Amino acid sequence: MPAIKAERVGDIAIKAVFLDLDGTLHDFEAAARKAMKPVFYSVKMRYPAITDAALKIGYERIWESALQTSYSDGRSSKETRSERFSALLSCFGIDDPKLVAEMVEKYEDALKKEVRLFEKARRVLIKIGKKYDLYIVTDGSEWAKTVIEALGITIHFRDIFTSEAAKASKRDGGLFRHVLEKTDLRPQEAIA
Repeated sequence: MPAIKAERVGDIAIKAVFLDLDGTLHDFEAAARKAMKPVFYSVKMRYPAITDAALKIGYERIWESALQTSYSDGRSSKETRSERFSALLSCFGIDDPKLVAEMVEKYEDALKKEVRLFEKARRVLIKIGKKYDLYIVTDGSEWAKTVIEALGITIHFRDIFTSEAAKASKRDGGLFRHVLEKTDLRPQEAIA
């Protein structure tokens, strides 16, 4: 896709828009909750005494604490998911690497099926994509590329930048600095 001619906003020439993925273009939380159903089912098939409620409470605690460091520390999405699922099983005194691998596979398969683009997102991407270069910039994993493909929106973006690949986070600005360096954009030429 050719570079887009810059538009002026006040005294600043805007060339690009950096968009987040989860919660901006699709409802990741809803998709992830649905994707956990087959994961919990896998656990219950092997360990029927464990309830859905106990699994959900245990996983929510693990998820909240994992969000603090996820993806900017160099680990892949598969590694972080494996760690979270292993930690969940540990809550119940279970050490079962084969089940953890099955849980990761079930989650990833289900997540690809559950992601849904927000209702007006495609129209917005088309409209702003006519004026600006669009980039995904997400505090997430390389899995974002799979999500974007599942959503059918890859064509709208010049590139996708993740904290996993950059080993940097948006929280401290490191991911944005990485994106600016890779795109040769100046900070005043992009809106996030």
